[in-house]
Amino acid sequence: MPLRTIGWLLDEYHAARLEHSRDTYRLYYYRKQARGVFRGDVIACESIPEEDESTRFAGFLLYNEQGWRQAFADHQNYWAWRRDRNESRWQQQERGELDFDTKNMMHTVRLLLSGRSLMKSGQPIVRFSGHQLALLMSIREGKLSFDEIMSVAQEILADCERLKATADLPDICESAQATTLLREITEHWEKRTL
Repeated sequence: MPLRTIGWLLDEYHAARLEHSRDTYRLYYYRKQARGVFRGDVIACESIPEEDESTRFAGFLLYNEQGWRQAFADHQNYWAWRRDRNESRWQQQERGELDFDTKNMMHTVRLLLSGRSLMKSGQPIVRFSGHQLALLMSIREGKLSFDEIMSVAQEILADCERLKATADLPDICESAQATTLLREITEHWEKRTL
């Protein structure tokens, strides 16, 4: 039963971990003498005197700390997105002028362009310029309709299909080599951010 339903105040309880049971705690009622179950956002487990085991035991608390932390991170990410979003693009979507996410579509086309470059030259495009950059910015700014973007995407995909016959790319990915590359990139990034 949820705590808000039964009206318990965790400030008036102590918690002790239930052995061999994940996310489950025993609660003991100490009224105003209690130090509380939580210290910040962490459960503070107490050592309960033997004589209090039966007289102060109130029940069990199920607390999915990992789930709570994930929900908290999701909540913070949502508000960061709300704070940092492109307000004009968002308003276009809210007014029904756009029924798709222009930033997402821009990144989709960016990946298609980079894939076509891989098929042509074996090299992805990391920094765009010229006509391709102008195309991507037009998509992001909502200047192209959904159908126009789909037409561009289909054209790039058709190019990729034609290039497949002559592309100097292996038929399958060397997963061990890809894993090594990912690990090296991650380690390099971590060193730069420390």
